[in-house]
Order: sequence, then C-alpha cells, then structure tokens
Amino acid sequence: METRILELFPWIDVVVRGEAEATLPLLLGALPDGERLAQVPGIFYRLPDGSIRQTAEARRITNLDRLPLPAYHRLDMAAYDAFGIVSSRGCPYGCRFCSVAPSGIERPRTAATTASSRRSGCSTRRTG
Repeated sequence: METRILELFPWIDVVVRGEAEATLPLLLGALPDGERLAQVPGIFYRLPDGSIRQTAEARRITNLDRLPLPAYHRLDMAAYDAFGIVSSRGCPYGCRFCSVAPSGIERPRTAATTASSRRSGCSTRRTG
C-alpha cells in the first residue's frame, strides 16, 4: 500500500509505516540532506530519479506504558463533548484493505495507564 501511495501521489516523498515514535525523529534528522534516508527504519521514500525504496522494518513498541500520555493539558478540553482514549495498538483481524491488520498482534496498555490517561483528559471537561 505504501508503494502505491508514492506511485499515485508524486508530491509525497516519504511514507512512514507503522509506529512513528522512534522513526519520525530519525526521519526529521535525515531529511535535510536526504542521503541518510536509507538508514531510517520503517519508511518508504522516493529517490530523485522517481524510483521508490523501502527500508528495514522499524521495531514495534512492545511496552505501550513507556510512552508518554497524551498532552491533554495543551488542549482546551472544555471545547470538546467527547474524546478518544487509545488503550491498545494493533488488531487481531486481517482485513485485506488495511496495511496495519496483517500484523495480527494487539498490544494493550495496562488498565492503570489507561485510567490515568482518562483522568488527565477529563480533569478540564465542562459539566453540563
């Protein structure tokens, strides 16, 4: 799917596949000269001649509780009637149209981390 995106949309130069927490900082560091893109795991990118390259798979984050919680304090939560809480990553299903589903691996956050995320998001919600 990632190669097809680059083929269909010539204005897109790089596609990150999978989780971006580790890949994105490496990609941003490699973009100024473009020479180091081959060392950034988890991307598909376009070369100046138009050909497309894929790098090695990025490692999956196995412990989601080590990731920081969403920065709800930076949002005006009173402006929202609802918000989502991400309590897991991955999917146990294998839908043919999805580039993520083939992993078949679901990784949940612990209940304590999910509850902490909910509390931090609800602390500024309007009531009524």
